Amino acid sequence: MTASAKKWIIVVAAVGLLLLLSSELAKAANVVAPNLGVGTQRKSFLGQADLPRGIRNNNPGNLKMTTPQQGWLGSIDRGENTDGVFEQFVFYGYGLRAMLKLMRNKMTRNGDNSIRKLIYSWAPPGENSTENYIAAVENVTGIPQNQVIDVNDKDRLFAIAQAIESQENEKVVMTRRDFDNAYNLI
Repeated sequence: MTASAKKWIIVVAAVGLLLLLSSELAKAANVVAPNLGVGTQRKSFLGQADLPRGIRNNNPGNLKMTTPQQGWLGSIDRGENTDGVFEQFVFYGYGLRAMLKLMRNKMTRNGDNSIRKLIYSWAPPGENSTENYIAAVENVTGIPQNQVIDVNDKDRLFAIAQAIESQENEKVVMTRRDFDNAYNLI
């Protein structure tokens, strides 16, 4: 066999291996993000330095890392988290899901079922300007800060989630489709 033929066999084998690996990686990605929906599944801002911290961590609610590790669906392992304070997620949809799950848990388990109560526990004084945060969420959503919120009212939860993302990041990237896909995973 000539040297040229050997090179072609190596090239063909390498291309075949790359195609096989690409196929396996695509399958793995579908396992990692099974139900985030078309578009949302691959939406990631991870590490984009020009974006606010919560967005570049795929963590629109700026959820802090917990000890021991919370184990949120799609969260990046502690050893690989480059932020060191806030959770990082593989995809934006996973960070949004964690935010919505935490919101719902605070509202149902802790009784934080109004904007005032929710934001007071989400962004406590000492770490935040909580009263300004509450006023901003009330203003953006049009929901009175002491009104009890129905945890099953998706439109209100969407409005609150967007307002929290805006307060945490001074930017909103969440779409209704992102919200609905993440909400369906709770």
